Amino acid sequence: RACGRGARVKRKRFEMASRMLVVFAFVGALAVVCSAQTCPCLKEENAQCARVIATGGSTCDVETVECDKCFCDFSGSADLECETVERVAFLPTEVDGQCADRTITFARCPPPAEPALWRVGSDSCENICGSESLACNAGRTNELNALALSDQLAFRSSMLLATGTVCSAVAFCNPAGLCPNSGPALFGTQCGYDLNGPSTCKAEILGGGAFGGERVCCCGPDDRCPLATR
Repeated sequence: RACGRGARVKRKRFEMASRMLVVFAFVGALAVVCSAQTCPCLKEENAQCARVIATGGSTCDVETVECDKCFCDFSGSADLECETVERVAFLPTEVDGQCADRTITFARCPPPAEPALWRVGSDSCENICGSESLACNAGRTNELNALALSDQLAFRSSMLLATGTVCSAVAFCNPAGLCPNSGPALFGTQCGYDLNGPSTCKAEILGGGAFGGERVCCCGPDDRCPLATR
């Protein structure tokens, strides 16, 4: 879509998910980044937003509603990337109760990220994933286990992503026979990995209950089981 070719909005009803002050204040700033069609942005939840209701001809009413909105931010503190959208909308003029078509540019919030599908439990990954009607992904589980050998910092960071646990130690857990074909694993805050063979969906941590051992399982496609690079 070429920049500046916003969709025409008929003069009937338009619900605007931005505060009026914010819309008018950021039109100039957003126009600068329109050619790129994205901008670094921040999200404001439960903001006070304006909803414009056409009442006939050029007249309109404005209601204040709560909404979530995003706005471009170039201060370096933005944690999201937003699409910038240019659109013609039926908006209030300086005359009370009057509206007219105006071109605005705004930041469209990105869709919410899908939740990760790493799971932890003291059973086989097949059963852990199956309890939520999810499918065990042995390949991705093995990728996490292998990081312990190739890059322990990435392994620690990935275990934090997957389990929310900061590894107090990283160790090969199989000398004690605790995790055959079932790495990676958690033993409290200690993160274990298996060297003896690939992790399988059916393997369980031996003596898991007695030692507090839990398997760490990917229960979905690779992109739903993120791994850290560092």
